[in-house]
Amino acid sequence: MIAFQLPTDRIMGIMNYTSGMGDTGETYLVGQDYLMRSDSRFSDESTVLSQVVQTPTVDLALAGKQGVKFIQDYRNVEVMSVYLPIQMGDTRWAVMAEIDRDEIEEGAARERPALAGVLFFVYGLSLWSVWYWRGRQLPQDGVQLTGLDFSEGGDGGGGLDG
Repeated sequence: MIAFQLPTDRIMGIMNYTSGMGDTGETYLVGQDYLMRSDSRFSDESTVLSQVVQTPTVDLALAGKQGVKFIQDYRNVEVMSVYLPIQMGDTRWAVMAEIDRDEIEEGAARERPALAGVLFFVYGLSLWSVWYWRGRQLPQDGVQLTGLDFSEGGDGGGGLDG
């Protein structure tokens, strides 16, 4: 058996870096025994080797898969869970990054009016562009139909009997 020491302070610093993660985003590590290998940002006490995290996405990461799913997390809160495995020798851990679904939806709702304004602007610009370029392709003095005689008594140039 080979034991190895990881620099715990560096791991904690990386996993607890929350810049850009909103109010509810967090990253953490989970071992094959389903115990956290880093502290949760939501606990005042250490969660290392004490907090059990047995969720579908942890199972997938420990099976060597990576992806994104909405799940109930270890706090029983619906989150978007991003998961991937990390292999160190014979040991595999799950690297988890999660954010509450409510925070995601709140952000989307807050940005919706600005997005609608941009979409209306792009739509209006598109309509104007079509109108402008179609107008430039037609003769300025009106459209002339050539080859057709619609004068009185003419047959339209198509040889049809009236």
